[in-house]
Amino acid sequence: MELVQSGTINLNRARMTVKDLLWHESFATTDLYLNHRSGMDAIYEAVNGYGERLQRWIDQAMNGMAIDE
Repeated sequence: MELVQSGTINLNRARMTVKDLLWHESFATTDLYLNHRSGMDAIYEAVNGYGERLQRWIDQAMNGMAIDE
């Protein structure tokens, strides 16, 4: 996907290459494989955001401040 994002190859070429290399019978399987990383990035972003919010609440509680959220 980095090659697609940099413009080195197009998405269709990446799909065909991955499909052939991994012997997928369906482009649907290949698409799931290619999109897996972006899905994981979204999950990590959500977890990190929640952790940051918890840390703000802890800091506010430790400093005797009212929780604003």
